[in-house]
Amino acid sequence: NSIAHSISDLSSQSSEPIYLLINSPGGSVLDGAMIVSAIESSKAPVYTVCLQICASMAAIIFEYGTERYAVDRSFLMFHPASGGMESEVDKMVSRVQSIQRYIGKMETFIAKRAGIGFERYKALSSVELWLDGEDAVNSGFADTLVSVDAEEESSLSIFGERNTSQETPHYRFGKFNFQWTY
Repeated sequence: NSIAHSISDLSSQSSEPIYLLINSPGGSVLDGAMIVSAIESSKAPVYTVCLQICASMAAIIFEYGTERYAVDRSFLMFHPASGGMESEVDKMVSRVQSIQRYIGKMETFIAKRAGIGFERYKALSSVELWLDGEDAVNSGFADTLVSVDAEEESSLSIFGERNTSQETPHYRFGKFNFQWTY
């Protein structure tokens, strides 16, 4: 997984924060789990930024950021995991139980991080839980609402000056760090 390797590489080179800019409808749980593991083992803080949409596994990755920034008018979306399999019934039951424990650990983390109980999180996300940036901050699923100011000749990143004179922190975009999408 190139994102997980990039986080590890950046973390080994510097203790400066790594900004993971996310705009994704989600994807593979196992690939996402590699990114989560890289975030957790990073020596540098990894700040996650929801640029437009962080849905499904992308929302889970977002939650593991040391600090979680949501761009105003961005969306987070959580829902129950889905998948499929074909096999002997006993093998399928064994696999489903393992998957439930695996996903349950991430869901427990998300609920704790949001400051709500596990059962409350499960009820909120039982179909789909959609939160815009402001609602994500107000409900504990993000830490800070940010606005975007991109200079014409620069790539997107949140490596740069933080303007604290505004009520909503405003980041001036400068040098490219890295961005990913599924």
